Amino acid sequence: MALKEEIISTISQPTSGIASPVFELDEGSDGEVTGFVISDSFAAKPQMERQNLVWKVLEKNVPADHLAKLVMLITVTPAENAKE
Repeated sequence: MALKEEIISTISQPTSGIASPVFELDEGSDGEVTGFVISDSFAAKPQMERQNLVWKVLEKNVPADHLAKLVMLITVTPAENAKE
């Protein structure tokens, strides 16, 4: 499975603690992934807490050699995403 699909599948699990995530991810020809995870679950949380939530789930469920290709995930709420 490609990393992009692994990220979507893993974070979309109800056990992730991230409600109704929406993804805007790009996967390059080299397999590196960058993009946005959008969820109301990030409301009223500082960026570090959001990142910790996402990474805790990914590190528990996705092999480290796959995560090495994850360049950047930006965590935003739907309202924050609409402002961009």
